[in-house]
Amino acid sequence: MFKNLVISIMGSWIITNMNFWIYDDAEDKILIFLTLTFVLFIAVFAIEDAIKSYKRKRYIKQWRVDRFKDVVKQNTTQASRVQECDELIRMLEDTRRRRG
Repeated sequence: MFKNLVISIMGSWIITNMNFWIYDDAEDKILIFLTLTFVLFIAVFAIEDAIKSYKRKRYIKQWRVDRFKDVVKQNTTQASRVQECDELIRMLEDTRRRRG
């Protein structure tokens, strides 16, 4: 946050000291400086917040994908176990039929 304030103040200082600004008196220069500092501070803060939310969204998507992979892997393992059990049951049924 402090970084944003420093960047805003430096940007405002650079902009207000450029030659294309014409001031009636010193109060105009201070008012423009403060206004530009505020505007740049809000802009930097908004951009930084947008970047953080984008990164958070990507992290959550990746987390969901990883979790889905784990669930699929677990269910696949269970499905193969079910298939093995079905084969054992069939084998036992075949053995009973042969005996009886």
